[in-house]
Amino acid sequence: MKQLLNEPDILPFHHTPPPGTNVLVLAPHPDDETLGIGGTLRALMETGRRVSVAFVTSGDKADPGNPLSAQVVYNNHAGPHFSQYALFREAETQKALAILSSGTHLQPTVPHLFLRYPDREVSNCLDDCLKRLKDVVAPNGKVLFDTLYSPSPIELHPDHRATAAITLELQRLFGITVAFYEVTVPLRPNALIDITRVIGIKQTAISAYESQLKMTDYCEFITSLNRMRALTLGRDVTHAEALLVLGTPWHEPTMNEWFSYRCGLDVAL
Repeated sequence: MKQLLNEPDILPFHHTPPPGTNVLVLAPHPDDETLGIGGTLRALMETGRRVSVAFVTSGDKADPGNPLSAQVVYNNHAGPHFSQYALFREAETQKALAILSSGTHLQPTVPHLFLRYPDREVSNCLDDCLKRLKDVVAPNGKVLFDTLYSPSPIELHPDHRATAAITLELQRLFGITVAFYEVTVPLRPNALIDITRVIGIKQTAISAYESQLKMTDYCEFITSLNRMRALTLGRDVTHAEALLVLGTPWHEPTMNEWFSYRCGLDVAL
């Protein structure tokens, strides 16, 4: 019988600096970037790293009952699904990013791009989305970013998983580092980022997403997740964010081994 892994073989027992010097964050919806890695983004910006965010959708289906959802924005290349509600969510993003970047070299906000694919339909737009993001990552063939952040392949929402698939394909094409983050499903990480000092800033940024907080108390859930992530980091660390950082692409068998705890932290990256 194969010996079971011990705790330090499963989870890091120390925190590390967030990876990346020129970072592109892929957020399936406005708020994923702040919920998942708001503290990490703040830490990156405070140390002078370049951070940009690409929003794959504008979350237009999150609240179909909202009066703004019925107000279609015409003459928009995104198509008939795009509504005033989507624009409202994009405006919330502007506020959240301004809070995260306040007082840093990127003040008042970080560079960002809204791709405006239909909410909950990213899997139907994979080829087109990949094509557009290739032009973002490497316009004219010149790679601008060294690290991509994305929700993980085991997330609850299908748009999150589709974004992870696109991210892995971008890594295969351009050989850049990928850092998967968690929003709705805890992943098995190989890196923990100490966000103790900036948890208050993250919570304030989350509060900018008023439309989403009316439906779910994301601040409470995410703060609890970040608190749990500090479990192995000692008393001085009260909150952390978890990442699965891949220096090279993983194929499905390795991914399966990782998430089923059949290999340790020393698996080839």
